[in-house]
Amino acid sequence: MDGDTPESGDHGEEGSDDRTPSSCRFPASYSDEVLASIRQLVPSSAARILDPFAGPEGVRRLHATLGDFSFSGTPRSYLGVEIEPEWAQQGEATVQGDATKLQDLVEVKAFDPQMIITSPPYGNRMADQYLGDPKGSQRHTYAIALGRRLSDESAAKYQWGPKYQQILSEAIRSISIVLPEGGWLLWNIANHYRKHELRLVVPWTVEKILAREFELKRWDTVKARKLRHGANHDMREDYEQLFLFRKTS
Repeated sequence: MDGDTPESGDHGEEGSDDRTPSSCRFPASYSDEVLASIRQLVPSSAARILDPFAGPEGVRRLHATLGDFSFSGTPRSYLGVEIEPEWAQQGEATVQGDATKLQDLVEVKAFDPQMIITSPPYGNRMADQYLGDPKGSQRHTYAIALGRRLSDESAAKYQWGPKYQQILSEAIRSISIVLPEGGWLLWNIANHYRKHELRLVVPWTVEKILAREFELKRWDTVKARKLRHGANHDMREDYEQLFLFRKTS
């Protein structure tokens, strides 16, 4: 985390733009470019697919991209886990729960996932707990989209730093518990700039996953649209990374 920046973002900036969670567009859905890469990377055998950072749209977009059947003709099913209840209620086949405790969720145990596809929060400025400006704002934050500040246990509440890293580490551990040997993990992540310094989120997360009995099988770099206003707008990386891992034991 930046030395002079609170982990949870801009607490000093108050306000509300009077939008409700249902009327606010979720600011971090899978892009079309990322979905095209997911379609190419998903193994044909993957039939039960879990997204533990689903938000309100993750499962719907994965389902629309990958369809009802695998390439081998096996029926596909999907399950999302989302920590914020408002977003979980909006999500297709999504339950409210904590991505760091997947092994404790009855729904996940019953689902018995073969593959996890997810795009966790990146620890960037969308984690700022800025609630908007009544006069209108170009800012895009999870808090504005939700209509309140996020839960303390949510990775989306924290910028890159110790608390964010703790939650992501615990989520990776939980993923390794619920996936069987031979199970697949497809992880979508990106670096970002903060105060003109590049935050190396990608190598950190890949290292954490490889430390959990996963091996890297394939990866892809995807050109992605980025916001072109706000702090560091002229330094944003125009690509995201996708990594396909397989659990070895």
